[in-house]
Amino acid sequence: MSPLSRFADIDESLPGSSSGPLDLHFRALVEGMAEAVYLVDTSGICIYANPAVGELLGHDPLALIGTDIHALVHHSHSDGSRYAKAACPIYRTAATGVACEVSDEVLWRVDGTPLLVDYRTRPLYANGRLAGGVVTFADATVRRDAVAQLTGILDIAGDAVIGVDDEGVVTDWNRAAVTLLGWPGEEAVGRAAVDLIAPERHRDDYASRFDALHGAPDRHFPHGPVELVVRREDGQEITLELTVGRLSWAERPLFHFILRDVTERQATARSLEKSEALHRLLTEQSADLISRHALDGRFLYVSPASDVLLGLAPADLVGRNVLELVHPDDLPTLSPRGTGADIPDRVELTVRLRHRDGHWVWAEAVLTALRSEDGTVELQAHTRDITDRQLRDAEFQQASRLESVDRLAAGLAHEINTPIQFVGDNARFLAECCDDLVQLVLQYRELLGSSDSVSAPELQERARQAEEQVEFGYLQAEIPSAITQTLEGIDRVHAIVRAMRIFSDPSEAAQVYGDLNDALRATLVVARNQLDSVADVHVELADLPPVQFHAVDLNRAFLNLLVNAADAIEETGRRGTISVVTSVDGGEVIVSVGDTGPGIPDDVLPKIFDPFFTTKVVGKGAGQGLAVARSIVQDGHGGALLVSSRPGQGSTFSIRLPIHGLSRSE
Repeated sequence: MSPLSRFADIDESLPGSSSGPLDLHFRALVEGMAEAVYLVDTSGICIYANPAVGELLGHDPLALIGTDIHALVHHSHSDGSRYAKAACPIYRTAATGVACEVSDEVLWRVDGTPLLVDYRTRPLYANGRLAGGVVTFADATVRRDAVAQLTGILDIAGDAVIGVDDEGVVTDWNRAAVTLLGWPGEEAVGRAAVDLIAPERHRDDYASRFDALHGAPDRHFPHGPVELVVRREDGQEITLELTVGRLSWAERPLFHFILRDVTERQATARSLEKSEALHRLLTEQSADLISRHALDGRFLYVSPASDVLLGLAPADLVGRNVLELVHPDDLPTLSPRGTGADIPDRVELTVRLRHRDGHWVWAEAVLTALRSEDGTVELQAHTRDITDRQLRDAEFQQASRLESVDRLAAGLAHEINTPIQFVGDNARFLAECCDDLVQLVLQYRELLGSSDSVSAPELQERARQAEEQVEFGYLQAEIPSAITQTLEGIDRVHAIVRAMRIFSDPSEAAQVYGDLNDALRATLVVARNQLDSVADVHVELADLPPVQFHAVDLNRAFLNLLVNAADAIEETGRRGTISVVTSVDGGEVIVSVGDTGPGIPDDVLPKIFDPFFTTKVVGKGAGQGLAVARSIVQDGHGGALLVSSRPGQGSTFSIRLPIHGLSRSE
């Protein structure tokens, strides 16, 4: 069942509901929103969740329906303490109809990681009766970054920009406002804007005009420019040009007043362009790239997010064709799907787009057909960067499969099977020996208990014959050897099991001080069969101090480098050598993995750490090993992963790690 059809089911289930073209339009808007939306009934049970909920939290939106969503995503505070459902504003809204707005609160993703969000709740009514609540939320980091960016822009703007809330109180006051009007920002913020800048004779008029802005249609904004007289901090009255912009935040109107000295109109013409750009930025806060296209793919409009996603300004893209940016292998995904009326209303795509610096960005796009009354059809695209998500998915896959789990499993089975086999053989041999020795003891007892008078020489002869019958000399020589071999086999299995535990023990969630050489030895044991099949492994481990690291993550990085070295040597078709060396350099330890493979061509070397880049044949690798290894070393441990290579002479990858781990500043 599609999310839209589920939305329709919810709508029809509410008393007095009806369905029509306008309803479908609004449903489509909810499905295409970047902001997450879900509905709960009066008991807090989820009855709908849009795709953005799944994208932000990792849950299947359809699977959330019918669940106590508080228990799934809102169960704990950021410090891990329990968040009682009865204390949850979301549940309170659904149960009592009291709306709320909350900033910087934690929701929990399906993988157990926290997501800082801003959310608001509104009651859901059907036929005048409370039916539950509507919850909308967005990633709070987007808002924080936007506020920080806007604050910087406001401070360098040439025009005076004053932020005003819906009650007329000043919320922002940039440097140009200080210069133009005289009041320092700390004195202006928190005061009523009209009382602050309006001359006494104009205050009632200005207050009335401000109140009228609340109910003005959106098409009237930006409002102005209009001329008005204002009062400076020193009492001087000046005539300024005012432009008013309005946007909504948490269902409240927020205003920004842009003031310009009319006497400097010509000198500040360029500042007017900045103010218009500022207004555009304030109304286009989405982190997604929003673009509009002709049916042939030409950009008609591009939002400012293109600079982050593609490294290209909107002006660089308008008029160009989006197909110029799409990876050649992904062009079939964008093949024509019809013209005019038969264009689908909504299409979801995953493609690679070329960044300005040449690397490929994995992007997820939702295309919506925009149909005008004259029959013209354009496409609106909501596009977001999912490269990090693709990398996380690949990391998760590698954590469960270790990218080459089939070869590793076979190798470990062989490593364990060999000692187990001779342990079993020796155990069976010792069991047979035990039977023979028991028989020998019984014969001794029989001889000693015999009532016949037997001379000592005859007794010795009978004992000797009994020993020859069980081959006692052979047993005497072989039993100690079998026991020694059995104990060695058990020790070998124990070493392999210990190495596996060190390699993949998930119990240590944080970085701790430990023996880096020990972790490296464990990885070598795990990969031994795969390495031994193509190369001789030379290991030189220096005397290292305790190092702060996350063993499981770093073992994955070691394994990626070892497997990469083995694959490189295998490409040559001849047996090679893999060298594993550790050393200390000041406050860092170095782990180097060298191979005698074919080396890396100079034109390929800059790309080897790019996600999904691989030179291996199809099915041999996903192009994630080196990218994941670098992420673990650099992002997870504050170190560096370096490579030196000469074509025809092999390659050496070196991990440099700070002995005392990732510093807080990093």
